[in-house]
Amino acid sequence: MGLVHDLDAVADALQSSGYEVNLTVQGEVARIPASLRQALRRTIRELGTNILKHAVPASSVEVGLYVREGNVQLVATNNISGEKPIMSSKTGLEAMRARCGVFGGFVEAGETEGVWTTSVTIPLEGLSKAN
Repeated sequence: MGLVHDLDAVADALQSSGYEVNLTVQGEVARIPASLRQALRRTIRELGTNILKHAVPASSVEVGLYVREGNVQLVATNNISGEKPIMSSKTGLEAMRARCGVFGGFVEAGETEGVWTTSVTIPLEGLSKAN
């Protein structure tokens, strides 16, 4: 399955860069329609890139995919580095919002006490597996 493979690949890339990655996958991933899986795969890669750009080097990060009764949620959490990112177009969150908005979802992102959390939630109701 491509979605879980992409999650594993992002976790491996982060670990190779020195991060301690806590990866969680909960729920029945097969319930996610194909079109939504593709959008989530791109979002997962974007979250990994954001962690590489903005997280404290060699720190602990959390990445989770949660398939629930009514929605699917993708969450990434990391400590924010005080260093200026190597390069940032600042369009990653906008792209995530646009991508999940197509499916009626939303993105919440922000900082609390030096920890950045990005949460993408997309409803599963009304999406068919044939998408």
